[in-house]
This record gives sequence, structure tokens and C-alpha cells, in this order.
Amino acid sequence: IPNLVDDMHNGSISSGIGAGDKWLRQHIDGYYKWAKQHNSLLILTFDENSQFTFSGGVTDPGDKDPRKANHIVTIFAGALLGGVLAVLFNANQVIAFAKDASLPAPLALIKGIWSALATGYVSSTGQVEIDRLLSRGGMESMLNTVWLILTALAFGAVLERAGLLKRLTEAAISGVRSTGSLVVAVVGTCIGLNVIASDQYIAIVLPARMFRVEFDRRGLLPVALSRAVGDSATVTSPLIPWNSCGAYMAATLGVPTLSYAGFAFFSLLNPLATVAIAFLGFRMRRPEASEPAAVKPDRAA
Repeated sequence: IPNLVDDMHNGSISSGIGAGDKWLRQHIDGYYKWAKQHNSLLILTFDENSQFTFSGGVTDPGDKDPRKANHIVTIFAGALLGGVLAVLFNANQVIAFAKDASLPAPLALIKGIWSALATGYVSSTGQVEIDRLLSRGGMESMLNTVWLILTALAFGAVLERAGLLKRLTEAAISGVRSTGSLVVAVVGTCIGLNVIASDQYIAIVLPARMFRVEFDRRGLLPVALSRAVGDSATVTSPLIPWNSCGAYMAATLGVPTLSYAGFAFFSLLNPLATVAIAFLGFRMRRPEASEPAAVKPDRAA
């Protein structure tokens, strides 16, 4: 918060609280709404409300009770907490939403909350903005993304177990001549597996296993391989619409993958920077000459 007026530290009680409310509406309200829609949690906490007992409490400036001085207000906003608050403050509505008169109240409350989380809730207050804010599809609205992720995992596992991915990576290794071309092969393989296998995990694990021996043969430390894999497989997976990461990002952000891909500069530039660094030989770590060689077991012993 930029200044001591917007954070309600300075100013009179009436003007200070008004300025703080205005700043929150302008800068935090958007995330507050997003948190409620995406099973996230927003925690908003105050500094101490006052060090003087005569200043009144934050939520009731006219309250001079000294026991309420210096209390810290904290606000939680999220889907799970919303269920708890619904039970505490609107239990009858939760029971009605369960639509099962045969259940005792505690079970009806659990069913009502679970139904809202699973299939969503449609508000019908008559106030358009309130109904738009409170009406959501629950976890059911995310099922298309979940099915895509499960399918991608299964498809990638089939490719690996059938040996197809191994054949592809072996072909990439066979053309390697220099350290730079080795890193190019790693980056290309990782990006290719993100496209073909549709899953980030496979694009990370398989190239790391397949190129480990070649990096060791060339005297490069494992950290060099780890960096090449991380700078390609990890960051490019959200750019592939059918990859599990791309599908998740699109569903979470509400923006198609190809719409944000052109603005994901970190994901686009990181693989290029890694390749450039490899050809320049910068930070391509090798074992120090002073490091003792690994001692082999003495079979005679």
C-alpha cells in the first residue's frame, strides 16, 4: 500500500477508513473475486488498530472499550473457508441446498457444502452483480481439464513403456559433436517431448536419464544437465495447449494457451539463453582438477 493514508494509518477515522476501502476496491477486489472462483485463499490483515484506548476499534470507530484497542483484523477469502462461514452464518440455506429432508442437520450441512464445492451454486438474489459473483460451477466445471491431464499422463506412459521415446532421444544423441550441440539436443528433446508426450513430468525425467551418461562422458557436472532440462522442459510446457501444464494454465487463467503464449517471454527466451550460454562455454561446470577421483572398492580386501 503506497502511503499512510491508503493503509488507514493517518487521517481521521472517517477519512482514513474511506481511503483504505477505496484503495482495496481498486487494487484488491479483482484478486478477491479471482480467489473465490479458483479455490484460492486471500488473507488480508491489518496492522494494529491503535496504541491508544480512546481511538476506538477499526470495525466500530465509536467503540471506546479499552479491551478492543490494538486488535488486529484479519480477513480470509477462499472457497473452503466460504463453506465454513456458510455453515456458521447461513446454515438454513446450506441445509436447503442439500435438498434431502431425511438427513439430520449435521449431515445435511456437510452434503450442502460438498454439493456446492462439487457441482457449483447458482445465486438468485435478483441483484445481477451479486448473482454473478456468487454463481460458480464448482469442481465439475474443471473436469474437462482434469480429463485432458489424465489422458496426457496415460499417453506419455504408453510412449515410454513402448520404447518410442527412447528411440527418439537416442537419435538426438547420435548427432552430438560439441558441448553446445549437446545442450541443443537436450533442449530440443525436452520441448519435443512436451509436444509429443503432452506431459511436463516425462519431458523432465526422460531426457535427464537419457543424457546423463553423455554429460558424464564429456566431463560435465550433473548441474549442467539439470539446468538445461529445467530451462527447457519446465518453462515451455505451459506453452503447449494439449500439455497438462498448458491445459491447467488455460483453465486457471481463463485465457487460451495460444493467446498468452506470445507474452510469456520468460518461457520463450529461457531455452534460447541456455543454448547461447552453452556455446559460449559460460558456467558449463566441470569437476575441479583438485577434486579427488572416486575411490573404487578394493576387491582384494
